[in-house]
Amino acid sequence: MGFHPSVEPAEGEVMLKKHLPNSFIDTGLQGVPEDADVTELVIVGMMSSMCIDSTTRAAHELGYRNTVVSDACTAPDLLHGETFVPGATVHAAFMAALDGSFATVTGSSSLS
Repeated sequence: MGFHPSVEPAEGEVMLKKHLPNSFIDTGLQGVPEDADVTELVIVGMMSSMCIDSTTRAAHELGYRNTVVSDACTAPDLLHGETFVPGATVHAAFMAALDGSFATVTGSSSLS
């Protein structure tokens, strides 16, 4: 299975395999920004309620300044008991919880 042409890794680009929500666990990710003297991370992806939340909180605990790009993340619909929670509500709740405490949450149009 190959990559879609729009996301084909560039030559020399670091690629890591991830099996857990926290992207720092058993991936070698922590060494990548450390080796490049990077102190700020921009975080995007799927799912806001799992990997984005877990990775952002872990990055904060490791001392990184984080920016989560809210319109480059998403969340699924969830069911808790008999309560249906639409994905947009799940996403908004997790972005609100991260913003200010663990990251700056912003839209892609605010990135420079």
